[in-house]
Amino acid sequence: MALSVFSKFSGNISSETSSSSVAAGCLDYCGMDTMLHITCCPYTKEQSIRHLEQSKALGLKNILALRGDLPRQDENPVLYKYRALDLIRWIKEEYNDYFTIACAGYPAGHPEAPSYRADLLYLKAKVDAGADFIISQIIFDGEVFKNFLRDCREIGITVPIIPGILPIQSYESIRRVAELSQLVIPDSILTSLEPIKNDDDAVRNFGIWHAVTLCRTLFSNGSATSVHLFTLNREASSR
Repeated sequence: MALSVFSKFSGNISSETSSSSVAAGCLDYCGMDTMLHITCCPYTKEQSIRHLEQSKALGLKNILALRGDLPRQDENPVLYKYRALDLIRWIKEEYNDYFTIACAGYPAGHPEAPSYRADLLYLKAKVDAGADFIISQIIFDGEVFKNFLRDCREIGITVPIIPGILPIQSYESIRRVAELSQLVIPDSILTSLEPIKNDDDAVRNFGIWHAVTLCRTLFSNGSATSVHLFTLNREASSR
């Protein structure tokens, strides 16, 4: 098991409150392996390299390489020209095999991609550049992930692909996550949640049941041997 920590680069290697320091503390004091989530679109290449150097100095070795959210229209577009593929290339160029690199995959296709096929080819480019494994965007349906896995294998992606699962915490939170990530929630889930949407305990219990059922489906049909749980900093349901 690895603990995922989202990192917002402070630029200060001695910052005790930086995400990198939190991840290093989990590793040093709890003996828990960690995976630092690093975005690149808000930064220059030099800033990203400094971030990686900070992570290496703290003994961190696992990176989830992400683009990050695009800026508002009033922000400087020059700083937002890099993508996850660029970050993966920089990691390999600067550090060779020191870091284990994960990248994100989108079973329904990235919402900004011109097509599902184009997004698959971009995912393959990230793997070819050096990504060691893939963590999928949140899935709600085991069949969707099974088809995604098949499509990846057909175009030559051979690295492990881990499904991302979100135990539903509340009705409002799942609607908000779906809106921000442009995810489609299956009607069957919405129908189940509608009569209990104002009862947080009932929603959480349903979320646990659905997550466990989904895991069992993925394990039984051979699509996965492990999963990535999105806790959104609310880990109780994941326990």
